[in-house]
Formats: sequence, C-alpha cells, structure tokens
Amino acid sequence: MAGVETAVRQIELKWPNVPEQIIKGDKFLKWEEGSSSFTEILLRVDPKGYFLYWKIEGKEDTELLDLAYLRDIRAGKYAKPPKDKKIKEAGTNYGSSNIPLQDKCVTICHGYNYIDLEWIHLVAENSSVASKWAEEVFSYAYNLLSLNKNQLGEWEKLYFRFTTVEMEKNKIPVKTIQKCLSKDKDDRARVAKAIEKIGWPSGKNDAIEIKAFDFDTFFKFYLSLLERSEIEGIFKELSQNKGNITTVMFRDFLNDIQRHPSLHKTLFPLYTDSQCEALINEYESAVNKKGKKKGQLTKEGLLYFLMCEENNLTPMHRLDLGANMKLPLAAYYINSSHNTYLTGHQLTGKSSVEVYRQVLLTGCRSLELDCWDGKDGEPIITHGFTMCTEVLFKDVVTAIGESAFKVSDYPVILSFENHCSVPQQKLLAQYCHEAFGDLLLDKAIDGHPLKPGISLPTPYDLRKKILIKNKKIHKGAGDDDELAGLTEEEKKKIEKEKKDAGTAAKEAEAAEEMSALVNYIQPVHFTTFEQAQKKDRHYEMSSMVETQALNKLEDNPEDFVDYNKKQLTRIYPKGTRVDSSNYVPQIYWNAGCQLVALNFQCFDVAMCVNLGVFEYNGCSGYLLKPEFMRKLDKRFDPFTESTVDGVVAGTIEIKIISAQFLSDKQISSYVEVEMYGLPTDTVRKKFKTKTVNNNGMDPYYNENTFVFKKVVLPDLAVVRVIVNEDNGKFIGHRLMPLDGIKPGYRHIPLRNESNRPLGLASVFAHIVAKDYVSDAFADFADALLNPIAYQSAQEARSAALCAFEDDPDAALDAAKPVKGKSPKAGKKAWGAAGKKVSHGNIAKAAMTGGAKKPAGGGAGKSSYACKSTTTPSSS
Repeated sequence: MAGVETAVRQIELKWPNVPEQIIKGDKFLKWEEGSSSFTEILLRVDPKGYFLYWKIEGKEDTELLDLAYLRDIRAGKYAKPPKDKKIKEAGTNYGSSNIPLQDKCVTICHGYNYIDLEWIHLVAENSSVASKWAEEVFSYAYNLLSLNKNQLGEWEKLYFRFTTVEMEKNKIPVKTIQKCLSKDKDDRARVAKAIEKIGWPSGKNDAIEIKAFDFDTFFKFYLSLLERSEIEGIFKELSQNKGNITTVMFRDFLNDIQRHPSLHKTLFPLYTDSQCEALINEYESAVNKKGKKKGQLTKEGLLYFLMCEENNLTPMHRLDLGANMKLPLAAYYINSSHNTYLTGHQLTGKSSVEVYRQVLLTGCRSLELDCWDGKDGEPIITHGFTMCTEVLFKDVVTAIGESAFKVSDYPVILSFENHCSVPQQKLLAQYCHEAFGDLLLDKAIDGHPLKPGISLPTPYDLRKKILIKNKKIHKGAGDDDELAGLTEEEKKKIEKEKKDAGTAAKEAEAAEEMSALVNYIQPVHFTTFEQAQKKDRHYEMSSMVETQALNKLEDNPEDFVDYNKKQLTRIYPKGTRVDSSNYVPQIYWNAGCQLVALNFQCFDVAMCVNLGVFEYNGCSGYLLKPEFMRKLDKRFDPFTESTVDGVVAGTIEIKIISAQFLSDKQISSYVEVEMYGLPTDTVRKKFKTKTVNNNGMDPYYNENTFVFKKVVLPDLAVVRVIVNEDNGKFIGHRLMPLDGIKPGYRHIPLRNESNRPLGLASVFAHIVAKDYVSDAFADFADALLNPIAYQSAQEARSAALCAFEDDPDAALDAAKPVKGKSPKAGKKAWGAAGKKVSHGNIAKAAMTGGAKKPAGGGAGKSSYACKSTTTPSSS
C-alpha cells in the first residue's frame, strides 16, 4: 500500500553541485539561425542550477532560460554549426582559432513540450569549454530532485529568478514582481498590498534594494500574499486552540496523520520528542526569529513545514533508481514508442530526426523505425503509403547513438518495421554498426544462449546496449512451421489478425546482414498461448495491434499474464487512430505486457499516464512488474474483483482543500481525481470538486472527501489529480503511483501535459492511506487501532442494539467468508465512474474512449513558471 517501504537503502539522488566556473560564467558567441547576426555573451548558471542566463553587450536586460524546460544541450559534432559565411568566419576565429569550428559549437534545445522546440546556438572559445558546459547544464536540467521540488523549493526558485535577473541593478522593481505573479489588475493590487504589508516599497515605480530582499522576508511576502485560511483550521485543530503546537502535539501529528499506518516501526522508527523539537526550532527560526518559543510551533511554522522538503508528496526512494534490475527483461514494463519519427498526424504528419532524441530523453527505451527504400539508394524512415514526410535512416541512427544513454543506462530496443530491398537492408545493417559501434548487441551474451527454456538477460546485463527487433532468418523454417499443429479455424484467425495489423504484417524478408543483428528480440506471428508454452523460446516475442491484444486479454486473461512472464509482447495503436491518439496503456500493463507502445507526439490522457508512471525508478524506462505477475507458480486474473493472494488491498481517501498559483489570470477552476489500475480499481469521471470562480491565485475548494474504498491491487494503481478551468481547458495534473504517495496534508506539485513542472502551481490535499477493511470488520479494526475511543462508542451502539442482537459474536462470524467459497472473480470492464460495463464491450468503455487530448491543445501552462523573453511559449 502507499507509503509502505520494504527495505532501507541509501538514497543516491543529489542536488546539483554547480562549479564556480559555471557560476562565474564563460564567454560565447551567440548566433541566430537564418541571419548573419551574432553577439558575444557571458553565459552563467545560478548557484542552485535553476536557470541559464546571459546578458548581451550593450543591452540592459538579462535573458534567462528556466532549466526545467531545457530539453537537450549538445556540443561538438552533434551541435549545429553556422552556415552563414560571416558567422562561420567569426566563430572560427573566436577563442582558439586552431580548433575546428564544429568542436566549439553548442546547441541548446528548449520547449514547453518535446515536440514544439526552440533553439539557441553558441560558439565557445574552445572545445573543452563547450563540452564542459553541455555536460554540466544537461545534468542540472534532468536532476530528479530539481524536477520534484516542493512548494518551498519553487518559492525559493522564484526568489533566485528575481535576484539573478536584477543582480547587477541591485534593485528589484515592484512591477517585476507584479508582472510575474499576475496579469489581472485586481491581483496586481493584491501583490502590491502584500509587499507593503511586510515593509517593502510598494509603489508602482518603486524598487526593493537587493540587500533588503532576503529569502526570509520573501517568505513573509508569501504569507502576506496568500490567505491560506485552511492552514488556520488545521492549526487550531492540532493545537487544540491553545495558541501553539507543542512538541508532543507535533510528534503525534507526524506519527499519526503524516505517516502510513503500515510502515514497519523498526525499519522506519517513529518520530521522537527530541527530533520533533529540533524540527520545530528549525521551522520557527525560518519564520519567527524574534518571538519564537522553544518547542512551540506557530501557524507560520506549520505552513513552513507543510511546504518544505521534509513533507514532500513523494518518497525519495520512489524517484530514485531503486528496483531490482537483475531479473529477466520480461519482468519489466518498458517505456515504448510507436511510429517514433512522427511529430503529428499519421497520414500527413512531419517526420523528424530530432523527435528520436527527444523521446529517448523522456526515458523511453523502445523506438520504432519504419524503413523503406529511398531515392539514390539511401534507405529512409517514413509512414508508408501516406503523405508523411521522410527522413534519412542514417541520420536517425546517428541521433539515436548520441542520445540513447544520456538519461538512462538501461537497454534500448529498436523495433524495425522493415520494407527495404536486400541492397538497402545491407545499408541498414552497415549504418547501425557505424552509428552504434560497441553499443550494438549483435550476438548473445554469456549465460543466456538462444535456447528454449533459457530466460532473457537482465536490464543490468544489457546496460548501454542497443537491441534490434527485426525479422530473423531461420534455416529451414518458415511461416508453415509457426502454424503447425493449429486447427483451420485458428489459422484463419491468425491470417485475419495479420490483415488487421496493416503494413506491420507486410514486412520484407530479412537480409542476412539485418538478420545477424537480431538475438533476444525475435518477432514471430503469435499463434496460441499453448504453442508458445510448448516451444518455450523466451527470445521470441509478439507484436499485436491493440484490438488483437484486447481479444487475447478478454478470451484468455490468465494465459496472457503467464505468457508475459517469460516472453515480451509489444502492443501498438490501431491504424484508424490517424489523429495519433492513444489507448490507455494500463489496460495492457494489467496483463503484464512489457512494450506498450504509444504515439509520443500526442499529449492526451494516455500519454500523460505513461509519462507520469515512467518518471519513477530513476526515469530509467524500466518498471518492475508486481511479484505475482512474475512468479511462474502463481496465476493472476487481471479482471479479478476479489483480493489477490498475498496482496493486501488498500483504501485511499483524498480531500481536495485548495490550490495555489494556478494562473496569473482570474480564472474559474475545479479539480478532478481519478484512479487507473485493474478494471475493478479504475474510477474515472466520478470525483470532481465544485468550481471556484475568478481566483487563479489561491482557490479554496474544501470539497467532500473522495474515497477509493477498496483498491484490490495497490501495486498497479495510480492516482491522477487534474485541474481544469470551468470550460474544461486543461491547467495541470499530477500522476502518482499509489505506493508513491505519502499520506497526510500534502502539497501536490502540478505538471504540464509533457510532465514538466508548472512552477508554483500546486493542489493542497489531505490524504489518508490505509489497508482495506471490509465493512463487516470495520468496527473490529477500529477497536484494534483505537480501543479506548472505540469502547465508548461501542457501548452506546450496544445499548441501542441490544434488543436486536442475541449473539453479536455469532453475527460477526456469519459475515466471514467460508473457506473455499470466495466469490468468483467477475470481469468488470473499464466503466466510467465505476459503472459496470459488459465484459465483451471492454474496448468501447471509458478507458479507451476517454483518452482524449486535454482541452485547449497546448493548454496546461501555469503562468507561475515565470517566463522571460527566452522561456518557451505554449504551442
């Protein structure tokens, strides 16, 4: 269940450590594409690694790029050199003129999402400066702690933005603060009033001296700006209206409310009085230096705690690379892409080399390459028989070779849909060798021969290796061998499935050179689960269009799960999704399918779920499946509605209290809460708060608690919190695996549709996570947890009911299930709002139909990401 940790280990994640050289800065030539203009700049990074910033000679303003939106930075041969003669000459002579221009080039790629990108082009004084900056800045942009800051961390980031941009002026203009926090006239007046309240100059044309602009006072500005009336209520309850929260009260709060009840008390000890007193003193020192009392927490100190790192929503061990990576490949969900080359529509979309880099940088580990004969004998990648543009195959594999392991060391699988002639297939193999070198796995590794009954290698074994999925030549074997032993009806069904698969089922026969590159990912036409079990070839895998896979899941759910314990299955969208929409991947994860491939260019609900889930385990692209979906001696029905053997069902309650900094406009908003998991656990379009009108800064919902009473399989369940405007336009969301949520009062930092932080935007909620207890045993559980409180309540109930109950113990026994008579697992489909849908119509239910793009297309940008002239704009 959420918050329960099974082992203690050291957290490896570390905050950026920015070297003095990067803080002081280096000089670069900055040039513009499509022009002859260039200028010298001093490029710098702030001490926290939040921003890349520079000042152009002769200009007063500092330009700034939020590194949360930096997508890539490349130096040397992978950077883009200038084409303009004037810029080339200036770049060649800049700094060390004896070093080739290409080696001194740096390319910065940034954007609100990874499809709509903008570029910054630089020339360094020498190659070592270029490579040093590329390496350092990339590490800051992809630092998992920086990308998962709490509310206090985001407020600190805003502080650094102001001080960084205005450092040389030694003053922070009031209107700069107003402009960043609000575009609305009334809200700007509210900002000025909050500034005035803490004693800073607040006039329209006033400015605040840098020396007076310290972080402690800036936090007081936060307290002055936001009402946070909900904190007053929590404080009164915790302090029992006594004015302050004592050490004992705070200890009880941390141990009872902010802690999951199932945490092991030896592995994860309870807070002690001395620890709590130290924390109180720390928080009070930050907000109340003069009037603090030792061991006494004020309302301001409580809010500081609720916003700080100690009270993060997500346990750090869930963000870090923590899963066992030494199990066979089939034991993992693998982040996978379909038609990776496309940036838009399936029929008329633009193909791109860059998108391969960008998809890899999200942590995706499986890419698709649709290869066709090109002009002049050069193979191309495109969507066959459409009006999509094309790109050269050799450019794509070069990009993959450069970007494959920048975010994750774990293996990359290249899924070839190969339509090339033999001569051009030879070129495919040649270019793979040239681009990948030793990264290419072109033969089986020791200990894992390609023999029946031998398990696949582990992700750990295959670190920094690229595997090829392509047809393989088997001497003396053909399609007839695959169909041997099948009935005529089964053969006809397979032929129909091939037709439904479209061009993927019409690949060319493999040339010797391409076949030689294939080892552990050998595609075969799926016949039956019985055939696969009989052959027991773990290195053979199946690719299924979503409709085919859905039929297998409905007809033989337990067999499908068993198949995926040994062999890989790749699922891809049906051909009628010409708008590049996606199915919700959870459907196939529930069956243990590893390579659930999606259209990464479409930021719909399904893609939001995928990006959110694969953020965990160090963004490695690999997530370990639950144990019962890996163990060969266990059977699992993904349609079960009863508890799973060996798994404790959970209950989660979420009360949406308020939100902060949703927009710099006076919008009206509401919050939805959904859950994705097994069909019986999935709840969509059911829980929604009231709409709060005309407040984008601190709307107060305080809605009734949303209760997910019985979550059968917490290991597979994810909660999604979505904030929309009253017209349905997407503002932001956050996806949280149930075992990655800490209970209690938490700020939920929001993300945009490409899973990048939305700055200050957050939702404040109260979360209760506990083990599920049947209604029949709820009173008994209460008695165990709180026997004294239960006793008095029980006495009152007993007095009222004694006339009706002859033998309460017998009534309790009668409610217990009879051994061996557990209810049959029903196959409840993905119904919206928990409504039951016919099992045969699973594909028509809300899970597949509801995966639509957030309203507003590129909506979801919180204005409180605080953009400058160079910060990416919404597409």
